[in-house]
Amino acid sequence: MDTADSLADELRAIARLDTHDPAELAAGLGLRLSRRVGAGCQGQLDDVLRVSMRGAPEAVSWRCAHELGHLALDVAGVARPHDEQLVNAVAAAIICPRREFRRAFYEHPFRLPALARVFRTTETIVALRAGEVFDLQLAVVWSGRVVRRGEIGVDDGTLRRWARHGGEDVARVVPLTDARRFVVAPRDAL
Repeated sequence: MDTADSLADELRAIARLDTHDPAELAAGLGLRLSRRVGAGCQGQLDDVLRVSMRGAPEAVSWRCAHELGHLALDVAGVARPHDEQLVNAVAAAIICPRREFRRAFYEHPFRLPALARVFRTTETIVALRAGEVFDLQLAVVWSGRVVRRGEIGVDDGTLRRWARHGGEDVARVVPLTDARRFVVAPRDAL
């Protein structure tokens, strides 16, 4: 188990809940969600978790989990500003707890839409979580961004090219339905 999983589990223990629903976890922690106009997150103030309610339910859930990730780091005594990669890893561990994710993955191996439905999240999140839980080398690529899991020995430009055109060194390019995004995995990674 890694740090992000431990921090997510600590929040669940404090709330005395075994849930992967960020809103339910926030309520269990005594926080109430406050609608905030805008696209992003504002964070937690006293007993209020302020998140934008705009967009798909999966996006709202992610923003809530992200803010809970900040709270988990605060509880652990990590000084701000927080490492956003760690905050996002905690958020993913809240939405897709390691044990439940392993079980669901074995039932639906590499079937990202099915996994996204199980955890009521996006294919992007379950793809990245698979990389974390199973120590896979993969990247999710979309307009201008590359998010990696594992050590992939090529630069972002190569990953973008693989996402668009494939290549002999690519094991798999999977288009995601939640956006114009692709999961790219090198041939020797899977």
